[in-house]
Amino acid sequence: MHSTDDHSSQPWLVLTATIDPRGMVLTVRSDPRVRLNDYEQSLRQWLHLDAFNTIVFCENSNANLGVLQDLVAQENRKSKSVRFIAFDGNGHPPHLGKGVGEMNILSHLLATLTPPPNKPLVKVTGRYQVPNARQLCDLLAADPLADVVCNFFDFDALMADSRVFAATPEFLRSYLLPLQHTVNDTGGRFFEHALADR
Repeated sequence: MHSTDDHSSQPWLVLTATIDPRGMVLTVRSDPRVRLNDYEQSLRQWLHLDAFNTIVFCENSNANLGVLQDLVAQENRKSKSVRFIAFDGNGHPPHLGKGVGEMNILSHLLATLTPPPNKPLVKVTGRYQVPNARQLCDLLAADPLADVVCNFFDFDALMADSRVFAATPEFLRSYLLPLQHTVNDTGGRFFEHALADR
């Protein structure tokens, strides 16, 4: 494990994770062993890509991250700065869904670490692999004043893809996270709606 002191021009990569979803609604892959394997494969990809020097893996079911820490110890050949955070932040009512859990992760991360204020955080759902991440970094570098960069699902801009997006810490604190109380997956109001609204 390495510290998160990163003085490069690259943004931080934030991998959000829930190894044990504990019956969360609308969660297709619910087996913790399967999910842990997904996170392992994804983290391996991020260690080998050049897109990010700093990786923060933040997990909200307070799971044991030893397997992932061992992976970093063995395969971090590019000497990336990697930080693991595990906390119990998935205790909200399951019917509210995983969007609330994602918001909890971002809130906890901002309360635990001090990301550089002038750099965006690139939030990626931790099980996902994004081979063209370098292109996103190039896009951010081309527009350094952007507070948020995301992809809309539709022309009406009602939902924005929360699996991969970039945002400054200030945008998260002041604009996105205050909408956490509006997210209710069972009620049809998703993280993606809140992100699009902001």
